[in-house]
Amino acid sequence: MVHNLKESALNYAKAGLRVFPLAPNSKGKQVLRSWKNEATTDLVTIKQWWNTNPNYNIGIATGNGILVIDIDVKHDARGLESLKKYGENLPTTAKVKTPSGGYHLYYYVEGNFKNRVNIYPGIDIRTDNGYVVAPPSVIDGLRYEWINEDPMAEANQEVYSFLDEPIEKEDNKQPLHMENEIIQGSRNDILFKLASSLQSKGLSNEAILSSVIAENSIKCNPPLEIEEVKTIVEGALNYNKGTNPYNKQKKNLSLEMIPMSEVKEKEAQWLIPDFIPKGVITVVAGDGGVGKTFFWCDLVASVSSGTYTFFENENYSVIEKKEPQKVMYFSSEDDMQVTLKKRLRLSGANMGNIITIPIGDERFQEIQYNSKFLNDLIAYHKPVLVVFDPLQGFIPNNVNMGYRNQMRNVLKPLNGYGEKYGVTTVIVCHTNKKSDTSARGRVSDSSDIWDIARSVFIIGHTGSDDIRYLSHEKCNYGPLQDTTLFSIGDGILTNRGTTKKKDRDFMSKKSYERKGKGAKDEAKEFILDQLKEQGGSMENKELLEYAQACGYSKGTLERAKADLKKEKNIVIEVNGFGKEKTTTLSLVPIEG
Repeated sequence: MVHNLKESALNYAKAGLRVFPLAPNSKGKQVLRSWKNEATTDLVTIKQWWNTNPNYNIGIATGNGILVIDIDVKHDARGLESLKKYGENLPTTAKVKTPSGGYHLYYYVEGNFKNRVNIYPGIDIRTDNGYVVAPPSVIDGLRYEWINEDPMAEANQEVYSFLDEPIEKEDNKQPLHMENEIIQGSRNDILFKLASSLQSKGLSNEAILSSVIAENSIKCNPPLEIEEVKTIVEGALNYNKGTNPYNKQKKNLSLEMIPMSEVKEKEAQWLIPDFIPKGVITVVAGDGGVGKTFFWCDLVASVSSGTYTFFENENYSVIEKKEPQKVMYFSSEDDMQVTLKKRLRLSGANMGNIITIPIGDERFQEIQYNSKFLNDLIAYHKPVLVVFDPLQGFIPNNVNMGYRNQMRNVLKPLNGYGEKYGVTTVIVCHTNKKSDTSARGRVSDSSDIWDIARSVFIIGHTGSDDIRYLSHEKCNYGPLQDTTLFSIGDGILTNRGTTKKKDRDFMSKKSYERKGKGAKDEAKEFILDQLKEQGGSMENKELLEYAQACGYSKGTLERAKADLKKEKNIVIEVNGFGKEKTTTLSLVPIEG
């Protein structure tokens, strides 16, 4: 059982859950200015928070497809009794035991939901604009603990029926009676009802919040923390604004359909003939350090300037004259000023045709595959190509890549943008280390990504003189093309011919060569490849974070670095002191 708070927070983020820190020994005391806006899946930010205080408790922001059923048993609350009576058929899911003896049940849900208290006696709902405290957080020496190993379940009809169960009708409500003292076990329910009652009297949201905070301070024993009161009030105000939030609003949809006799037949169109179809999704996958960024920079440069990519057949230039076109890209990995601008320049890009939003811009967080903001950007700028690097950087927080069909639903809008605006999408992702398997088994860890793509490339090392390969592994609109061999020198890609071999052939050869080779030797190769990819040098912190994300342990990496330094393959340079201290790894130049 992992009791390391930072490690647990990082694991939640990797699973797509937005986390944020809470004060030690607290479930409501905030350490951020706005947890709603700052809750994140960004691993660097999370590490910084828990490096500041390793004892911070963990908050998980709910909503955006994540819903938690909160079962309360303290102070005679009847949560377990209500669950047995109304929810005995709920599907098994990830389950947490709270320090007070209650439980949290986690579910993936569709549609928009609102926080509610006492939906049944002792049962609350945590969803949009809400949060729960996550294991292994501690309250008064007692931990929140996962009590099973079940994954978070998709909500079925039993869950939706449970959420939709009796809501007290307005004409049956009795006037709210406020006791002189509100004890634990009834605070959330009474404050929720108070906020609802004040809203029905026409008070403004600000006045309602002020009144509920005052009642909490005077009558609740002990008072709830202010942030928790705000959450209760917001839940009440949002819930009471509409009808039942658990039912999707029905639309009057037309029953008209299109007969195939009216459908116009057309040939497939290409952004890059025979390689990248126009208007659909292409995936480019590869291990760390093989040249994925160099590849897409070459592609973007070629489209922006109207020239040909390094992997195209030169005879195409006789058939068709290309025109410079607009390209949009989003990268959450590489620095646009230090890395990308140089690579695009060396590739001959027309910089005026390439547009992006910097990762430091607050709007960057709104760029997700299925977001309205992305749709609006594409509709406004009308690029012919949009590139996302990497895949994980633009997935909504509530999506788990390992769950079947979740990624397909997230990526579907991209094909819609292609049909509506003519834009082609290229998504860059990592491959896993499986050998002797199909390319489909190597592309990330979600078959949905492979299935929805219409063209797939895998990039890798041939194992010979730093020659790399671009293997065309899938194409729905034409035959697979031969694998392109290439090298990278002085920041540009050079075509080294073609081969009939595919990714599986190269991986099988590597698998044979690696037999008997330890993890340390593999890590050494990884470090050297990554340094070459980054132009010869890289900050140690950045290298370690990326390597660990690719499956290398910190201990193995440290041993690999020590060997490389001893063998005089790398130089390790330390600059600054304290918080300003930085460590840089650089390749030793080859003499001659």
